[in-house]
Formats: sequence, C-alpha cells, structure tokens
Amino acid sequence: MEENIYSGQTDIDHEHIELLEAVRSLTPEHREVIHLFYYEGCSGKEIADILDVNENTVKSRLRRARHELQSVWSEDDE
Repeated sequence: MEENIYSGQTDIDHEHIELLEAVRSLTPEHREVIHLFYYEGCSGKEIADILDVNENTVKSRLRRARHELQSVWSEDDE
C-alpha cells in the first residue's frame, strides 16, 4: 500500500508527508480501511467484501482509525 501512496508524487508538501506518516502509524486493520476508503475510493460495502468482514465492522474501523489519526495529528501539533 505504501508504494501506491508515494508512487508518481514528486512534489509532496510537508503536511502531506506528515499525514502519510500518521496513516503509516495506524494498526494494520485501521490502515487498510483508510487506504481502501480514501486512496482507492472504495465504499464501505466494497471494503467489507474485500476484507470479508461485516459492513458495520468497516464503519467501526473507519471511525476508530479517524479518531486515532486525529490523536496522532494533534500530538504532532504540540
């Protein structure tokens, strides 16, 4: 996944790099739903099918991942 995020991007700004590092710091379960949702554009149903989990599980993981990202992001601002 990480290669996909960086590929073809030559002028990444500092804030974008910080965001990518924050995503990389997530647990694998959270990182994969974030990647599929935001970078691949998959719907919750599509992610559930890809990961072979319930759609509500995907929603929970996305919510937790967003919260975790927000925590990491706010720590970087301090």
